[in-house]
Amino acid sequence: MNILANFKEMEEILKKFEGTRIDVNCANGVWFRGENVGVDDAVLQLRDDERVIYIAVRRIIAISESGESNTRPGFVS
Repeated sequence: MNILANFKEMEEILKKFEGTRIDVNCANGVWFRGENVGVDDAVLQLRDDERVIYIAVRRIIAISESGESNTRPGFVS
């Protein structure tokens, strides 16, 4: 399977979580948390009350639904 196909698969998974709060793992120990606004041109948009953060889909290792209701994009400890 080529790398481009893997990005498309991750985009499809992220689209299923659109509108929900998710945790996104981009590297060992680096997590971002926020509402999934959507995916456009291989870039994920996460939003909280104050800002929007943009993450390249190719950098995403894992995602999960967030268990917390009060979350912000940024590092999760």
